[in-house]
Amino acid sequence: MTEDKIIIDHTSRLLQDTPWSIERFAIELLTPRLEALELSDETNITKADEYQRWKTAKGVQVGRILRATMNFPMSWKWAWVDSLPEPYHSECRKDLLALAGVLDVPVPNIKSTKCGCATKSNLAEMMREFADVVASSSPAQDGVYDANDNKADTQKYTDEIIDVIEVLHRELFAVFQGTGCMSKRSHLIVVKAVG
Repeated sequence: MTEDKIIIDHTSRLLQDTPWSIERFAIELLTPRLEALELSDETNITKADEYQRWKTAKGVQVGRILRATMNFPMSWKWAWVDSLPEPYHSECRKDLLALAGVLDVPVPNIKSTKCGCATKSNLAEMMREFADVVASSSPAQDGVYDANDNKADTQKYTDEIIDVIEVLHRELFAVFQGTGCMSKRSHLIVVKAVG
């Protein structure tokens, strides 16, 4: 699996599952992000027919990328991922980060702890993720993990466990950012590392 294939697969799911078309995705979601990063080749369009040709060209370009008849421009990677609406965005991001060998846990913003900025609690998201683990826990319910466990069920269960780990890490960062407080064990780890 490669990064471009992951992005294309999630985009294809979006286009299959929703009323979004390739052209609409290209014009309404992707192009504004590319323009913000100065990655779009948009020219000054002054006439309606120029705009129509430009829209068609963008749709064709994105269609070629999705059909793999044109290489995926990696400079577009994060703009494209950020263009995907939920849940496609989060799922694509998680898959890309997993391919890189990391969890989807943002780096804490040290500046916000210094200015005492409040952060959002994600208790509802934590509860939802825990509920997903319990709902998919059939491989654990007999008390052992073995070759008799259904592979698809086990994969779903382990994916849900990773989702819980990620949401818990994000929540720890949010607590620290908003309050400046950390757990006693986290504090001991920092003290040991420093000195």
